Amino acid sequence: MAKIPLKAVRAILGLSQEKLADKLKIARETVIAYENGYAEVKPMYLYSICYLAKISENDVLLPEVSTKNEQ
Repeated sequence: MAKIPLKAVRAILGLSQEKLADKLKIARETVIAYENGYAEVKPMYLYSICYLAKISENDVLLPEVSTKNEQ
């Protein structure tokens, strides 16, 4: 099975960034950071997202986390 990007998982759930953030009890900006690779997804949030989507954590394609020092 092909991996599904995190942003697509949210879209499949039919949730906006704001609604997903509310469900996870995190800031919308955190969801944006996770989806764009600005921050590493904490395992507890990845598990929660996968539980909502009824998929395995192994089925999710997480963006590579970038650092400000990379050019």
